[in-house]
Amino acid sequence: GIDSWGTCAQSVRRSAPFPDSSGFPAVKGTSTHVCLEQAIKQNVNPMVVDMTALIVADEILPPTEVIDRPTKLDALCAEGKADIPVAVTVEMRECAKVAWDYIESVRATTKCMVWEESKARPGAWIGVEDDLHGTADVTILTHDMLEVIDLKSGYRQVAPTSGQNKLYLLGKMLEHQRPDGSFPFTTARSTIVQPNGEAGPEKAVQSHDYDPMDLYNWMIGECQTAYRNSIDPNNTVATPSEDACRYCRAAKNNACQEYTTFALSSATQIQQPLTSELHIPEVAALTDQQIRLIKDSQPMLQTFFKNVDEYILKRLRDGNPGDLGYKEVQSLGNKAWKDDAETTAKKLKNRKVKIDIAMPRKLASPTQVLKAIKEDPKQVKSVQDLIERKVSGSKLVPCEAPGKAIST
Repeated sequence: GIDSWGTCAQSVRRSAPFPDSSGFPAVKGTSTHVCLEQAIKQNVNPMVVDMTALIVADEILPPTEVIDRPTKLDALCAEGKADIPVAVTVEMRECAKVAWDYIESVRATTKCMVWEESKARPGAWIGVEDDLHGTADVTILTHDMLEVIDLKSGYRQVAPTSGQNKLYLLGKMLEHQRPDGSFPFTTARSTIVQPNGEAGPEKAVQSHDYDPMDLYNWMIGECQTAYRNSIDPNNTVATPSEDACRYCRAAKNNACQEYTTFALSSATQIQQPLTSELHIPEVAALTDQQIRLIKDSQPMLQTFFKNVDEYILKRLRDGNPGDLGYKEVQSLGNKAWKDDAETTAKKLKNRKVKIDIAMPRKLASPTQVLKAIKEDPKQVKSVQDLIERKVSGSKLVPCEAPGKAIST
């Protein structure tokens, strides 16, 4: 998105080799958006909108089926054959309802037209319609204002001044521009509806008003410059930052050395180049934003340190230890019998070791039993009440990931 390429010109080019992945947050967002879209189409509150089945490529699919979004779904949508079959939970309906209630409040106070999801092509302002386009969740047009609503189901707060929604606004503005270049409205409003955002429910709806001409000037000025820089083959400098790298696939796949240095510097408070003495700060002394950046960087840093290990091992095995100060030694695995069980049992018995100690009778584990009976669904179901999963610990996951928080 523009938050990446608008800040770092290398984001698009370096991310190209890595396919876009879709995890739970994307599926959750898709489900919530479909619920709102259907609510507007059917003119029914999202809490009761009919989502029992949607037509996809002439097939009726149950609402619990989720199609792999980056592959089959996108292909079907591109061919015009697909609506989106998704599992819509009460939580998702409640999220969509916040947007619905806001739309209803606008309808109650002024005469307006409302469109559900529709294409926005802001790139047409600068002649790159095919490169800069997206989907506006909701568009509202009154006698003096054009408003674009972006529904967010995640936790990380998005400001109504985000570049993404400004582009959506510009795309919709273009559709309503008069032949003389003016607009039939005096205000362009960007609204973010984010019920689960870190700002809290009291700030679930946030808006920012623009003068349409200010947006236009931003488009042909700052935005166009950033876009041109992102496609300029002579521009090879990456400028990492928290916003630019958050969703950059190059950063997440350890394909950007500048980001590696940036994240490592954030974690250790050392300056480029990496020659200073490492200083690990007290976590409590960091800001929430710094802690989040470091935690987000953990997978990338783990990959980085794995690469360091591999490099050191290669140097050692090539006979070039230099001044690295490391050596390679054997690591021992778990103890195991040298012979097979029957032979070992005989040897242990000959050595007066009690057979009950060496070969105790042991009930197979639930996993072993389920694996053995997996071809018989009835049997699998019949043993479920004999199995339990005790809490073994806890782990940190992003707020938008599935699972109930232990404490808030």
